[in-house]
Amino acid sequence: LKLRLLTVDFNFYIPFWREMMMGLGLAGVGRESVRALLASKHSLAIVIGGAREALDAMPGCCDLVLRKRKGFFREAMMHGCAIVPVFGFGENELYDQINRRQDSALRRLQDRLIHIFGFTLPLFNGRGMFNYKRGILPRRQPIHVVIGEPIPVCKRLNPTLKEIDALQETYINALTAIYNEYKDVYAQKR
Repeated sequence: LKLRLLTVDFNFYIPFWREMMMGLGLAGVGRESVRALLASKHSLAIVIGGAREALDAMPGCCDLVLRKRKGFFREAMMHGCAIVPVFGFGENELYDQINRRQDSALRRLQDRLIHIFGFTLPLFNGRGMFNYKRGILPRRQPIHVVIGEPIPVCKRLNPTLKEIDALQETYINALTAIYNEYKDVYAQKR
């Protein structure tokens, strides 16, 4: 597999940071980039929920943002690429978010930054190098990644919204099935 991890396009506008991202093999998640990579037979890893999902992340909770994400499914159909559902148990246990209230001024600012730039930085707290209460390092928690069966996708150059919705629903059902099957084994209890 020629696998490429995709990230928000804004990362490629910052000098030196752009070179580091490209040196690590990352690519932009914009439509043109996705189409070029799929046309050259690359496999893509995309965090579908992105910044919106990151703002809602917290230990003991798993809120995914999937219903509003349709471009990912449209591109898969246009190129006839299978979609593989993947779920990581334990990711939200690595950090706490500071001031997660939906009605706070900080959250309104973060939501505005998502609207303008396509990303935002959550304020988080992990552990330090020599202490375990405060810092930017992730907590020492296991992350168990479960990879589901590939969902075959028929190539459709102009998929209808109904077809995209059906594929999205299939993906959500497969991801839900993965979660339900493995939650008792891997989910952290709080």
